[in-house]
Amino acid sequence: MRHLGSPPDGALGVAVGTLGALVFQRLRLGLGPALGGRWLVAPGTVEEMELRRCSRCAGREPPAEP
Repeated sequence: MRHLGSPPDGALGVAVGTLGALVFQRLRLGLGPALGGRWLVAPGTVEEMELRRCSRCAGREPPAEP
């Protein structure tokens, strides 16, 4: 049987917890945009990531929501 080590502390612990919360919100709760990203900026601030589309994808319509 494997045991997990202690979770990271300090800024790394905050970053791991933030990432886990974002993944949970998007996958389990269905919150947040269907496609997007976040930047983790020092000292632990989360900012929206601007998505850039290539010229081939820019002309296409976005996929329909399920």
